Amino acid sequence: MHVTLKKLTLSNFKGIKEKEIDFTEKTNISGDNATGKSTIFDAYSWLLWGKDSFNRKDYEIKPYDENNDIIHNLESSVVGIFDIDGKEIKFERIYKEVWSKKRGSNTETFTGNTTDFYINDVPKKKKEYEDEIGKIVTEDEFNLLSNPLYFNTILDKKERRNILLSLVKDVSIDDVKAANKELEDLDLSNYTIDEIQAMAKATCKKINDKLKEIPARIDELEKAKNNEDFAELEAERRKLKKEVDELDKILAGSRFIGDELDEKYTEISKIKGEIAKINSDFEDGKNQKLKDLEEEHTDLRRKITMAEFELNNARKEIESLDEDIKRREERIAEGEKELEEMREKWNEFQQRKPDESLICPTCGRAYEGEMRADFLKHFNLEKSRNLEKLSEKGKQINEAISTYQVSIATYKNKKEEEQAKIDKLSKSLDIIMQDREKIQGQMDQIKALSLCDKKIEEIKDLEEKIKAIEEEIANIGKEDNSQILSQKQAYNERLDEVNTKLSNQGLNAELDEKIKKYMDEEKELGKEFEIQQEKLYLCDEYIKTYTHLVSDKINDLFTKVEFKLFDTQINGAIVETAEATYKGVPYGSLNSAAQINAGLDVINSLSKHYEKEIPIFVDNAESVNELVETQSQLITLSVSKYKTLRVENL
Repeated sequence: MHVTLKKLTLSNFKGIKEKEIDFTEKTNISGDNATGKSTIFDAYSWLLWGKDSFNRKDYEIKPYDENNDIIHNLESSVVGIFDIDGKEIKFERIYKEVWSKKRGSNTETFTGNTTDFYINDVPKKKKEYEDEIGKIVTEDEFNLLSNPLYFNTILDKKERRNILLSLVKDVSIDDVKAANKELEDLDLSNYTIDEIQAMAKATCKKINDKLKEIPARIDELEKAKNNEDFAELEAERRKLKKEVDELDKILAGSRFIGDELDEKYTEISKIKGEIAKINSDFEDGKNQKLKDLEEEHTDLRRKITMAEFELNNARKEIESLDEDIKRREERIAEGEKELEEMREKWNEFQQRKPDESLICPTCGRAYEGEMRADFLKHFNLEKSRNLEKLSEKGKQINEAISTYQVSIATYKNKKEEEQAKIDKLSKSLDIIMQDREKIQGQMDQIKALSLCDKKIEEIKDLEEKIKAIEEEIANIGKEDNSQILSQKQAYNERLDEVNTKLSNQGLNAELDEKIKKYMDEEKELGKEFEIQQEKLYLCDEYIKTYTHLVSDKINDLFTKVEFKLFDTQINGAIVETAEATYKGVPYGSLNSAAQINAGLDVINSLSKHYEKEIPIFVDNAESVNELVETQSQLITLSVSKYKTLRVENL
């Protein structure tokens, strides 16, 4: 669809009383500052959408008198005649005041404004008017295709990116894999790239948590091991047994007495073994309970550390938010002070009257007729220009203040969230500390435990049995062998001690086996961590490959402009963007001429995509030596020395 603006007629629109302009495929409108160039573009935008060229709804279109007051009882209108693929159509929008008499009064008062709409001189309702324009071009398309600065300057980066991506078909998984064979190992048939990344990161976190625990577990097991020299103990055991056997032979005097003694000593050893088992079982049970509680105690210490870390971060975040709020409150105070100063300037400009300016400095007589009108017109134009500048600057400051106020409200909400987080963490930390103290108390109680009365009595009974057997041994043989028996008893006691220590060989073996399992688990976790890291690397490679393919497809659509759709951060992460470059220079660093030509190049590509060519308005066109060629109608607005608007159809 090719749309051409053929004629535009303005009546009482802003500073233009009456103006009719004929357009061709290339038209240049030039004039000095404040002669109404931008008003033409504003009138064109208002005719279609009821907004100015900056896409603002609320702005004044009524004309002002010499005192800078609105002139009432006038109709402001814009008429546009368009050619749409060879068919002519006329649109008209009229803005007029409504005056009415209040009950009981004969005087009419101003009560508001109303807008009338016409298409080909036929009255239309607002919706009918807007629907008819929408059939030609939507408001979004109009903004994109008529203003070279809109896409790269006014449009939000996210919307800009969405539009660019809509210009091409999405790159498929197969396309990405074909460009990078390494990516075949990614399971993209069952999961998205984001899901694979999330799973790999979660697995790495779990592995890291386990790897942090294993050294502590191994250290606990190493501390629990018995450090005795078992080979030396075994040698001592053999030597003691040999000594006992020699003493038995001396005591027995014969083979039969020796057999009887062996039976007695065997029985004593058996009873001592029972006593040792009672003590061992008690200590093992006690140690196992202590070990279980120690694990809980360690886990609680870790939770306390994490909670304190998170509390510290939350408090730092609140401090940072307080600083941000303070800075913005200072900016608001500065803005309000500046607004107050501007109000004083406004009142000063508003109250200025053309007094001495209307008196001839030579003869002292007041100017009359056309000369007086020219002086008044120049004075009012200068006054209006100053007031307009103050108004525009005031709007900018108010917008900035509103932005700061919104930011402050957002930061205060974040502060409340962080404070709630601190309160929650503090309560949780108190509970954990109480649990830790409770477990510490249980551990102290267990450490203080001793054998119960029943077990003590059981041991006493066994010891009494030993004494009885030893008395029986003493009565075997008639020789006075008390010294030998005493020596033998000393050997047997030491032998019992050695046997008790040797029994720990099995415990050490069990502990070594557990340590080996932890070390094997550590190796397996390390291997799994490397596998997950490889997945994360491939995910990054996938994203990089995808971004290059998409960027290449989009940039092939433009002649002069290239777009950077993805940016690599310092940490290697890929973030989305939509920044234009023109001849290798970032858009934000371009001069006005290059920005305009970059915008025209974008419009050319978007026009092909939407299959629509609509009039393009280029403001500040005097800054461009040579404009990019375009199939759309081109209307340029240029600053020149002319004191009135000059229209040139090229």
